[in-house]
Amino acid sequence: MKAREYLEKHLRWISNDSIGWERLAFTEVTVFEPVSLVDAAVDIAWDRLMPPGALERPALDVFSRDGMIVFRLCMEPLTRALAKAA
Repeated sequence: MKAREYLEKHLRWISNDSIGWERLAFTEVTVFEPVSLVDAAVDIAWDRLMPPGALERPALDVFSRDGMIVFRLCMEPLTRALAKAA
């Protein structure tokens, strides 16, 4: 099993725009290097959260909440740009 497969098994949807993992998914397993888990989590977050047809990958907002590591797209700069254009 690879790091990505491991994390996909433990993935949880937090809301329509956020995914996360229990903190223990990153700290309890010793088979994978921490950097490979983080790389896999970032790739999974972009794959699952990107809107269809998007041309660029926006930054990810990563934070801890209720014992989970949560990933969501950082859409604030896009929102501000759209507000200025209106």
